[in-house]
Amino acid sequence: MAQEKKNILIVDDSPDNITILGEILSAEYAVTFASNGATALKMIDSDPPPDLVLLDIMMPQMDGLEVCRRIKSNPKTREIPVIFVTSMGEDIKEAEGFFVGGADYLTKPVSPVVVRARVRTHLSMSSLRNNLARQNEILRENMRLREDVERITRHDLKNPITAFVTIPASMSKDKNLNQNQREMLEMLNKAGLRSLEMVNRTLDLYKMEQGLYELNPGSVNVAEIIRNIVSEFAILVSEKRISVIVLSDGLPAKPALNFIVMGEEFLFYSMLSNLIKNALEASPHDREVKINLVSFPRATIEIWNQGEIPTEIRGRFTERYATFGKKAGTGLGAYSARMMAKTLGGELSFQTSSAKGTFLRVTLAGGSLSTTISETASVDFGTIKSRATVRILVVDDYAIMRKLITSSLRQSGFLNIVEAEDVKCARGFLEKEIPDLVLSDWDMPGGTGLDLLRMIRAAPDGKNIPFLLITGRVTQDAIKSAQDAGVTGILWKPFSHDILTNKVEGLLCLSDDPEK
Repeated sequence: MAQEKKNILIVDDSPDNITILGEILSAEYAVTFASNGATALKMIDSDPPPDLVLLDIMMPQMDGLEVCRRIKSNPKTREIPVIFVTSMGEDIKEAEGFFVGGADYLTKPVSPVVVRARVRTHLSMSSLRNNLARQNEILRENMRLREDVERITRHDLKNPITAFVTIPASMSKDKNLNQNQREMLEMLNKAGLRSLEMVNRTLDLYKMEQGLYELNPGSVNVAEIIRNIVSEFAILVSEKRISVIVLSDGLPAKPALNFIVMGEEFLFYSMLSNLIKNALEASPHDREVKINLVSFPRATIEIWNQGEIPTEIRGRFTERYATFGKKAGTGLGAYSARMMAKTLGGELSFQTSSAKGTFLRVTLAGGSLSTTISETASVDFGTIKSRATVRILVVDDYAIMRKLITSSLRQSGFLNIVEAEDVKCARGFLEKEIPDLVLSDWDMPGGTGLDLLRMIRAAPDGKNIPFLLITGRVTQDAIKSAQDAGVTGILWKPFSHDILTNKVEGLLCLSDDPEK
């Protein structure tokens, strides 16, 4: 298929000049003509517009400079290259032509070789600019698509993942379960955590690389996360007959050790899962892997194994795609761990040798918030209301998430719970009864949690109701809007049973005495 010729518009009040330029260009291009500025502007604004304009400067009524100025002020035509044509004796300042948007000058009498060369050059440059603009638009569209996918994944995928993480953990507290049932629930919980790790790595790593990841910190029990990860890799540990030893400040840790730091729970999970897995895979058979939780002067997580990082990748161990000897290895484990450590305000470092093995260290910004051996922190709930009498409104368009929240709260003794599937239903409940606490999803059709928050705060008796917004990810601007509207707290998906109940307990003054 023959390539369509480029269209050249020649604008000149002299028929002789039009004839000369037309004869030079007509063999290679489709040439059109205009004898004045007004006609030229109408032709340029047509569809399709010309690919290039040869424009005489000295014309009656509207000179070439004004024509060019109008071409460049029109968004539809501003990218069309304009080459001015002027006589040698005309008193024209070239800078003025470039100032109004001209691309080049030709001087009469024109040289055919020069005319063809200038036209060919500027058409080529215009084509390159247009291609670049199209590529930029494709990149912008890809970014919009990526953001849409991330938004959908955050909201739609993290809801069921939260269920996989939280429901098994909640059900496992039932004392009537047999060992096989407990193991099945543990498998579901691990599957949920693994799915979450993949979501975090796929969607969040790019933002971490660009410095765009918005950290939403809270208190995190790193010791509990490590216990879960070691349990997840129990088969690998058994196959290699590895002894995993957890230490606290260099001493053997008690089974119920808590090591609390600030950060995001599931970001810590993803990071430590990668590092512990690397250590277990690198460890020789029948050896030890030690995990040491250091409290001061800076909270530090040390992971040691007796293997050695291969010299082939030692210099780039924490870089992208650094892998050696692993058939299914992606080379992203240590790299993503480094990016997550940086996002958490820390750094990942390592030392390795054949004599001493490999030390991986995640050093965080400060000391741990607490290092205790209690299973649950003691909480002073005050003496105002009991769990059984506290009225809680749960608002979420996702039925499974509503049931998940309700079930977790009931298991912790909160019995007076009402569910609403959207803002409209929540409004109906609020017209009849004032709750002691509202838990609402942020993103819902027909009205957001932020809309509900503003509605409650606008009511005379709604100014002091604790309001907990639940979300997978929002921007800092959105968080600022929620804070300005009077939000009491934000719960990030996915969350565990303990995180949910601790958050609720922290927002309410409670008593274990039902008479109070």
